Amino acid sequence: MKNKYKIVIFFLLLAYFAQAQINLTMGLVAQYDFTNQSLADLGPNFLDLTNSNGATPVADRFGNPEFAYQFDGIDDFMSTPYNPVLSLGFGATISMWVNLSDVTPNQVLLGNMSAPPFGQDGGYLISVVNGQVVFDAWVGSIAPTLQYTLTAGNVQPNQWTNIAVTFMSAQPNNYIVLHQDGQVIDSTFVSDLLGTNTNDLVIGAATWATDTLLANGMIDDIKIYNRRINSEEITAIYNEVVTGAKYLELNRLTYFNNYNGSFTVNTKSEQRINQILVTDACGRLIQQLRSFGTQSEIIDLSNAAKGIYYAVIQTNTGTETIKLVN
Repeated sequence: MKNKYKIVIFFLLLAYFAQAQINLTMGLVAQYDFTNQSLADLGPNFLDLTNSNGATPVADRFGNPEFAYQFDGIDDFMSTPYNPVLSLGFGATISMWVNLSDVTPNQVLLGNMSAPPFGQDGGYLISVVNGQVVFDAWVGSIAPTLQYTLTAGNVQPNQWTNIAVTFMSAQPNNYIVLHQDGQVIDSTFVSDLLGTNTNDLVIGAATWATDTLLANGMIDDIKIYNRRINSEEITAIYNEVVTGAKYLELNRLTYFNNYNGSFTVNTKSEQRINQILVTDACGRLIQQLRSFGTQSEIIDLSNAAKGIYYAVIQTNTGTETIKLVN
């Protein structure tokens, strides 16, 4: 009997640690961080964007020049051609940062929805209207599919906000969950997996008619996953930092870009660094630094290839995830 209890406890602990794991590259389908005007997909599928009609590079939420794009609300949009990995049927997460000039008009931020009649062959759509986030999804494996709509949140004009939606199709846990700035703002149970289609992925305009419902504002740091990321990972994305600035202060950490391929991380008085894990954009472990309770560590990427890296900094008071631009 004791052995049975041990087995149960073991699997409960295993499930707990699996759920709490933070890996922002696992299941990544596409990623657009727009660093230095780049339209390249930093994910594994090379789904690079096309900038149609001239969305303009601008400073991101940290003040890094040309790290985000301004959409004029007149004719700007971006797109990438259809790829099966963008169907996201069994599980998905979409996260993006936006800063809209006017949050009242209906503005599409991202989607691959079909032309009217809506939902006949599936798809998804993230938009903002009347200061609220709207997520539309068409669910079901056979057309016509069922439409589900979530509307919630409080989007303010001229302020950066993070919008994320997660979806999981695994009975009995078929839920769509909508987040704003790391917090759950709405959720709903759904009956089946997301519908599929062969539409392009469009950013900043209606997917079925790119001259309508155009976004008026800035868009940055788009991530698309083929899995539902957990709440810790949602929080990590919200707290994620781009290191283009000389000095940045996180919730519990301060850290410097030394501009020689290295980055200095310092903790506050009550905090100690236990471990730092550094991965590349494909999730491969590059460095593992065990600190044994220090308050300052240097992440040295001087011999690493130029590109995007992620550092998960584990301390006695929690975990911070930062993005390193080497």
